Amino acid sequence: MADLQFLAAAAAAAGLGVVHGLTPCAHSWPVLVPIVGRTGKIFRPAAFYGVGIVVAGVALGVVMGGGGHALTHLFDSKIGRRVEEAFGVLMIVAGAAIAFRTRLAHAGHVHGACAPPDTSGAEGSCSHVEHHPKRFLRFGRDLGLFVLGLASVTVPCTSNLTAAGISVAGGDVVGGAICYGLYAFAAAVTTYVILRMVRSGTGVLARLASPKFEARILLLSGLGLIVWGILTVFHIGHHHHHHG
Repeated sequence: MADLQFLAAAAAAAGLGVVHGLTPCAHSWPVLVPIVGRTGKIFRPAAFYGVGIVVAGVALGVVMGGGGHALTHLFDSKIGRRVEEAFGVLMIVAGAAIAFRTRLAHAGHVHGACAPPDTSGAEGSCSHVEHHPKRFLRFGRDLGLFVLGLASVTVPCTSNLTAAGISVAGGDVVGGAICYGLYAFAAAVTTYVILRMVRSGTGVLARLASPKFEARILLLSGLGLIVWGILTVFHIGHHHHHHG
């Protein structure tokens, strides 16, 4: 399992997790800004949110990796190779879409203006997600943030769907869990770092929410997926174990 293709998949998953954490959307860090502004705490909200992300990520990775393993072993070696090549082509297409058509990466994302807490004590707010905290906090603050974390990596947005695809290519249950788990962990850590940066500097939030910054991040992520797709299509660094 620890071949070049798997390592590339794991690296792509981790990089995509950073992108998911950085992207201002209706199920990521902007939802936490008003909560952090209200409580004055960063670690506790980020921890419950992060644990929810990782639990959901590992669980989904098990399902996706197991499904991919079962699918490839339904075919003989020759057909199995064609399936992998087709999957690699899909990853190249997805990478190109994310890198060069960044609006496609906002499927499931609702953008809007964000404002950090000001010196007068007013809470931070994000106009496009103000209803989201109330939806999840009805479970209580800690449990609500945990549930929000579960939702963050399961709702159908481009980065989540791409991470699911990478997990399928993990090869088996363990590989899938590692790939999606890395994606989720990277997203959780990135979210925590962003929250600390938002609290430490008023200019940080504006830069993170800017379309230009996001476009650069998406470009790097998309290029990474293209490279991984090429490795998959041409079976570079991958040892096959299909049974025919």
